[in-house]
Amino acid sequence: MNTGSSRTGYLLSKAFELGVAAILLTVILFPVIWLVLISVRSVAEVYQYPLTFFPKELVFDAYREVWLSKGYSTDWLRYFLNTAVIACFAATGVMLLGLLLGYVLSRMRGPWVGRVQLLFIVIQLFEGPALIIPVYLALSWLGLYNSAIGYILLLIVFFLPFAALLSLSFAYSVPIEIDEAARIDGCSDWQFFRKVFIPSAKVGMVTVGLMAFLLVWGEYPFALTLLQGENRTVSTALVDLISGLSVYWNNLAAAATIISLPVILVLVFAQKHIVSGLTSGSVK
Repeated sequence: MNTGSSRTGYLLSKAFELGVAAILLTVILFPVIWLVLISVRSVAEVYQYPLTFFPKELVFDAYREVWLSKGYSTDWLRYFLNTAVIACFAATGVMLLGLLLGYVLSRMRGPWVGRVQLLFIVIQLFEGPALIIPVYLALSWLGLYNSAIGYILLLIVFFLPFAALLSLSFAYSVPIEIDEAARIDGCSDWQFFRKVFIPSAKVGMVTVGLMAFLLVWGEYPFALTLLQGENRTVSTALVDLISGLSVYWNNLAAAATIISLPVILVLVFAQKHIVSGLTSGSVK
């Protein structure tokens, strides 16, 4: 009797958890689903009233028009490649420097270490638009305005505190005893970092790199201000699909879906690394 009651309670508890999870998942994914459903409609159906949830007919003309830049001045393929190159280089720089900075902070002792970490947290509170004017003046003075190199350097500096704080937990997870053993064997600081620390913290390294890639891919305020013409990224090129007379919502939704695909693929294929990397430091 008791066994049957406990099993019924267990099943009800699981059913409740699954129901709550299904509701939350539906709420979270609804904007994405709606975006895709808008992108596969014809222009006439997009503007019909009342608008139905499911399209009457699946039409993929918006994807062809956007990707081939039919009727637009936007070179989507070029902007897509620009974004991919910038995201890869910036994510690599953020990952390497963030891991190096996290390692140094984890091994240093003194009151200034905590103050530096607090400073990194405070820096995260500054939003990108608040820094646009000084950043614009600095890059113009350096001759790096409207330059992919200048934009990549800016992104590395801007996201470095976040990467350092994230790397710090992975650095603490590498036991200090390994440092001492390596020192006894005559290993220098750089040799230890390259040959011992990086292999030990490779899960965290991959996590920081992937997180930096996701942040850089969708960066908008700095890209809008600092990159012009053929150097633009896809996030700022979306504006070209909005004219003063009309907005082709299906084309805009198709472009947003195309832009989101690399991010979705990264999240799907690297989900295991991201989750294990974000939780490994807390377990230690």
